[in-house]
Amino acid sequence: MKQFLLLSFMAFGLLSYGQNPYIYSIEILPQNPSTNDEIFLATHVATGNLGDYLGSTVDVNGNTITAESCYFVGPLTQPEQYYDTISIGYLSSGSYYLNYTGQISWNTNCIVQQTNSQDTTFFVEEFLSLDEAKTDEVMIYPNPTNTGTIYITSQSSIESIHIIDLQGNDLPLNYTLMDDKYHVPLEDFSKGIYMITVSFASGKMIRKRVAVI
Repeated sequence: MKQFLLLSFMAFGLLSYGQNPYIYSIEILPQNPSTNDEIFLATHVATGNLGDYLGSTVDVNGNTITAESCYFVGPLTQPEQYYDTISIGYLSSGSYYLNYTGQISWNTNCIVQQTNSQDTTFFVEEFLSLDEAKTDEVMIYPNPTNTGTIYITSQSSIESIHIIDLQGNDLPLNYTLMDDKYHVPLEDFSKGIYMITVSFASGKMIRKRVAVI
């Protein structure tokens, strides 16, 4: 409770000095994106109370990305905090500069009154995948799964298997090879979407979505 009051007081002070909306943070998800990932911008923004999130736009121009969010600011001084996730899409490999601008409007038509900005840079890695015609060589089943275990088979020699969550975290994974298929236990994983990365002895890899339900 004390921490919430302190954050509210800090936000109120910052909002009072013209930094409205106040941008706590922006973050690129997943944290180490590749060309095979849909990339998102996660934002934490505060405005005046009784407000509302009106929407966002994203413009990609080469390696420069401009993102804007509009908020309706309410009549009270107690701050309202928003946690939003904005899709940037799939990007080519390379370095990117992103500028995010939070905008406030005194009505729901997004007539901009004040703005505040924050920027960041990130790198998108090239994702080496199997040729499209060869992807059927890898089978991951059952998918979605509620059995606690998935199985992976391939006509190519598998070197390693990794799993990451949508935040880009590489999660601990134990798997065994039995009867020409890999047994991958997921009973300790929360429900949600994960990405399985299968790396091959040839140096190539493929990534597929797996849903735990």
